[in-house]
Amino acid sequence: LLLQVISPCSSEVKALSADPYDDFLMEAFCTYLEKSQNRLKLPSNTIIELYKCADIFCFPTLMETFGNIFLEAMATECPIVTTNAPGAKDLVKHNYNGLISEVNDADGIANNILLLMNNNNLRKKVINGGILTLNRFDKDKIVNQYLELYSNTIKEKNI
Repeated sequence: LLLQVISPCSSEVKALSADPYDDFLMEAFCTYLEKSQNRLKLPSNTIIELYKCADIFCFPTLMETFGNIFLEAMATECPIVTTNAPGAKDLVKHNYNGLISEVNDADGIANNILLLMNNNNLRKKVINGGILTLNRFDKDKIVNQYLELYSNTIKEKNI
C-alpha cells in the first residue's frame, strides 16, 4: 500500500528524501524501534524529533486500538493523513485535524498527502484542529472524568 501511495507522489517524495539528513533520521528511527521493543513508555526525545522533522504523518492503518500515535503527531504539530479505520476515525476528523481516506485507498491517501503539501491554509487548519483535539485529552480533565464516573457509580450502587 505504501509503495502505491508513493508512486503518485514520487517527484515530491524524491524532493523530500533528497535531504542527506534523511539517512540520520532513518537510523535514529530504527534505533528507537530496536530499543523500545516490548516496553511501554512515553515517546522518547528521538521519536518526538522525528515527528517534528516530518512534513506529514501518514499512517494508512487498518485498525488502531486507541490511537496514541495520532495524539503524538498532533502534539508535535504534524498534520495527519490516515484512513477511516476503527481507532483512527475516533480521533482524526476529516478536514478538521487530519485528512482521511478509505482503508486500502492508495489513491485517496496519495491525494490527501498532495493536498497537505500544496495547500498551506489546509495544513495550518488541520494542525490547529489537532491542537484543539489535544485539549480533550488533558491529564487533569481525564482524571476528573474518572473521579466523576467512580463517584456516580458509587452513588448508583449505594456503596
